[in-house]
Amino acid sequence: MSGQRCPNDNQIRDQIVIVTGANTGIGFEIAKALAGRGGHVILACRNMEAAEKAAAIIKRELSCQVLKDTQKAAATNDGTKDPPSSSSSSVNNDTGATNGNGNDADTDGGNMFFVEARYLDLRSFDNVQRFARKIMAEFERIDILINNAGIIFDPVKTNTTDGFEQHLQVNYMAPFLLSHLLLPHLKKSPNGRIINVSAHSHVSAKMDFDDPLNVGTWATKFHARDAFSHSKLAVLLATRWMAKELKDTSITVNCCTPGLVRGTSHLRSSPLMSAFCVRVMTYPWMWMFMKNPSQGAQSAIRLATDPKLKHVTGEYFNDCEIAVSSPLGQDKELAKKLYQQTMRILKIATKLEIDKGEEKENEIRIASAEESKAATAATSATPTPPPPSSSSASSTSADTSNIQQRW
Repeated sequence: MSGQRCPNDNQIRDQIVIVTGANTGIGFEIAKALAGRGGHVILACRNMEAAEKAAAIIKRELSCQVLKDTQKAAATNDGTKDPPSSSSSSVNNDTGATNGNGNDADTDGGNMFFVEARYLDLRSFDNVQRFARKIMAEFERIDILINNAGIIFDPVKTNTTDGFEQHLQVNYMAPFLLSHLLLPHLKKSPNGRIINVSAHSHVSAKMDFDDPLNVGTWATKFHARDAFSHSKLAVLLATRWMAKELKDTSITVNCCTPGLVRGTSHLRSSPLMSAFCVRVMTYPWMWMFMKNPSQGAQSAIRLATDPKLKHVTGEYFNDCEIAVSSPLGQDKELAKKLYQQTMRILKIATKLEIDKGEEKENEIRIASAEESKAATAATSATPTPPPPSSSSASSTSADTSNIQQRW
């Protein structure tokens, strides 16, 4: 029941990786695995205290592993059968590993591993925009974006500061926005990868073709299980259509399901955990038949690292392999309708202009509405020049097409 493990140990040396919700559970395991493969990993989390702690743990554990491997290699080279005993070396819980002589093997708790925490609250579109601006200002490119963060089975219908039901915004709309905001930097990567985490429960989701986001006045009554399933179906459908929109770029967009995973905070709100007697009866079965977080992370790890998937896009993965989703999850017209409605709503909610790029037919750009208005005002205030000659018409047209600035 543990599923297939990632079938490769490929390195992603110096690639810039963003993992949302990486302070615990599956996201933590994804971040640790990718950092161990040489990636520069950014833990994008709402709980900064937990994120900082997670970053320190990842660097310390990876440093200890490097020290352990070094000791084994030294023992082999010396012809000894066993590596030095644990008493001959020590580990500094704050700064990393030291060698047997007490000299620092790594003075910064994993200086060779680049893991850092950044604040990201998916309950706020404004915060998502500020996070994207900071990342794009500090890094020249983004290689991998893993939209892992999410909530599940929140029993009370709670709206975010932007007015959307939180399962919908946190699990789908905010990651959708973040992905589009980071597209310019993802395109600078030789093979930018967007990986969205869906769930098996998308199979039970229902979606109204005329209101795929379920935000209309006739929307069905809230139920935590239905809200979660609906958001994960939206993730799957948007993945498929976004891949179609970006088919002529170097970016791939895929999604995966971690499977049924125990030991995560998501189970705390599960109906199965609502009564003590139920918890006592189900825990043994959970340990037998559910994955642990590391096993649940394997599909995302493969999607992030396997060069064989360089040109695979718009697919749904389970246990590290392409899987068949529900019939609704394969509905192209529904995917298009959802994508268009999401674009319209985000344009209103974030005051961003979201439209097609001019350089490539399927390139998506996000330009600030304020910049667009300023450009329009500047154009109208400029005296109208005489009609260009035929020799300069092409250059004038090119200049006009570049008036709208990238967000």
